[in-house]
Amino acid sequence: MAIDLDQLRNELEFLRKGPGIRHAALLQRVGTNVRMLCGIYAHDSAATARAKIVSTVEELLRDEPDGVLLAALTGLAGHPKAVQSTLGERVLWLASERRVQPRTARRRIDAAAEALVRAAASLSADAPGPNSPSGWWLRSLSAVLRLDPPARGGSGIELTEQRTVVFADDGMEELFCEFSLPRADRSASGTHDLEIAVIHGGVVRQIRRPTEEHFEFIIELPRRFRAGESHTYLISYRTPGPQPMTPHYVLQPFVPCESFDATVCFDPQHPPLEVWRVDGVAPRMLEHPAPTGRLLQLDRLFQVRADFRSLAPGRAYGVKWRF
Repeated sequence: MAIDLDQLRNELEFLRKGPGIRHAALLQRVGTNVRMLCGIYAHDSAATARAKIVSTVEELLRDEPDGVLLAALTGLAGHPKAVQSTLGERVLWLASERRVQPRTARRRIDAAAEALVRAAASLSADAPGPNSPSGWWLRSLSAVLRLDPPARGGSGIELTEQRTVVFADDGMEELFCEFSLPRADRSASGTHDLEIAVIHGGVVRQIRRPTEEHFEFIIELPRRFRAGESHTYLISYRTPGPQPMTPHYVLQPFVPCESFDATVCFDPQHPPLEVWRVDGVAPRMLEHPAPTGRLLQLDRLFQVRADFRSLAPGRAYGVKWRF
């Protein structure tokens, strides 16, 4: 189910009424498109839903001009100082805070809401095309990346991911999936390949490579699923031989994702100098060679683990390192 931008606009306008997201019946007032945008699930509490809305607004508007984020949060009653019980009172608070007329403050709140819809549209445009995954979301993803070939008698890199998906639509019997494997050196011309196999819970069909670094494939599920049902499958990605990889492993979700746990096992003979968390950054920041997140310490087995919750669509989460 893709986000309907017109409906999203209407739902955001409705949420601004009265006490906004501080409303006692918030869960009944949050529309389908806001739920999809913010990753709000049926079992979430009102407090969790409120936090997800604020987090999503902050993520989507972080690059907007000064004042846009404040106006958006004020309209929704998401700012800690703008918790008045009516939108009119929050407009007056913003007018006082920014030293403008109330009508100007109201226009800024309306403009910020439009900026939020535009950001959601841009996020949707960055997502995969007409075959993009829809009708399901990720409850959990647990991954193990093995960079220690001597420990398993091989020479390639191996990633295993256990994914639990929850279906939002009836009749789901396949999943459209994507995987990117960037070259460590874009000027190199050697072998650059990937073996993909579902270990249990499905079978891989129709692998295609629109570019050398990007893989698209269909996972055929064991049966048709109804809305509300969940399914767990285990998938393996393996490079067929010695093949350098970019020094990071990240998930950039384009469907709601509730939790992501990543373990990276390094080669004891070739440990990294530094390892750090990638926690909801813009994908372009992955090219930055210096640490941009909290440093992680290798344990005695030369492994690190990072976990993430309530992932924002379109942002990057995982682990990055340098040798």
